[in-house]
Amino acid sequence: MLNASPNIYGLIEGMLEKGLPYVVSQLEKQCKKKLIVCDRSGKVFYPNWQENNILPDLYVKIPHGINQNDHFYHRVQQRLYYHFGTLPSNAYIIISDIKEEQVSSTLSLLNPDIILALRLYFANLEKLRQERNKIKRDLSEMLYLPGQENIRNLLMLHTEEFNIFKPYFFSIMEADSQSYDVDWSEVRSYSEQYLKEHNIQTIQVPSSNNVMGLVPANDKEDTDEINSEWFINNGINHKKAVESRFKLSTSVGEGNVYPLSEIYKSYLEASISISLPKLMGERHFIKRFSDLGIFSLLYNNDTHTLNTFCHNTLGRLLDYDEANEGVLLPTLRILLDNCFNWKKTAQQMYVHVNTLHYRIKKVEQLMQIDLSQMENRVNTFLAIKLYDLMQFNKALN
Repeated sequence: MLNASPNIYGLIEGMLEKGLPYVVSQLEKQCKKKLIVCDRSGKVFYPNWQENNILPDLYVKIPHGINQNDHFYHRVQQRLYYHFGTLPSNAYIIISDIKEEQVSSTLSLLNPDIILALRLYFANLEKLRQERNKIKRDLSEMLYLPGQENIRNLLMLHTEEFNIFKPYFFSIMEADSQSYDVDWSEVRSYSEQYLKEHNIQTIQVPSSNNVMGLVPANDKEDTDEINSEWFINNGINHKKAVESRFKLSTSVGEGNVYPLSEIYKSYLEASISISLPKLMGERHFIKRFSDLGIFSLLYNNDTHTLNTFCHNTLGRLLDYDEANEGVLLPTLRILLDNCFNWKKTAQQMYVHVNTLHYRIKKVEQLMQIDLSQMENRVNTFLAIKLYDLMQFNKALN
């Protein structure tokens, strides 16, 4: 005969002192099986993979359609899924290596006091999650404007997971191609948990189709530089882990390191770092703002000067395109990106090479330049990229 389970008060006291493992271990003793406990998204909370040296599968796939406070038995996997609690703090107990004829007797061992303690745990976890999400939403609203001195004060509410004295930079990860099968909330949750498991405390900002947030520049507090070895061991490995988990090809853009009160600058730089290479046809990359070379220098110049440069270089061409079919600038952009490879550009644009020559001759007439001269090609190339970048910034703002 099984021993009587601890009463609910004892379970709660044990959970407060020793955490979730205390409660689940009581259930494991009764079931004489190893259990997995996860939240409604499949995020595993027990066991702790790191402590048990098990492969870091941070999520499990939950079968659809299991009613609350009901179960589902997977005959192929020989797994029993028990769904407990109510939205949004519902969760699952998973019991593996169980035969179908054992399901009924196993369910009878799910002590109501233990289930109640588990419900209390996930209910409190959900309240904490909602409070953190509010802080993250407040932070996201502050990122887009300069002079937000309140950011530092806001982040002090995250002191249990966020060191406000470390140097930070902004990072954005996007898929290289649009996929409607990707649940970005799940990607963000996995990303955050992966980084936490590797002792990298980040704070992610809510977004619809990417992963973005503040990342510590290194493991020290006395430098504003990104440690290259630290970056390779963590940033690149994190990217590979996300891609492997969700079968994605991704690109990452990262801003420079700033004080928290000026972190909006890092956000803008990260946006440019991921957008500019894509405008130039690159995919599957990690780019820091400092990797953009002359473009990072130009972007940090006076905005009025850059606008004047673009207008003086491309003004007549833009006016002509606006009044006509609008094909000259795209043609010139692709030809420059292809290093004046006429055949490749013609194939890419599905036009005859003679049509291409005609268009470029018209471009030279409008701009009053000779594109056979390298200096003119370089200036035009820079002007187009700056124009594209400023158009992107307008859309961003």
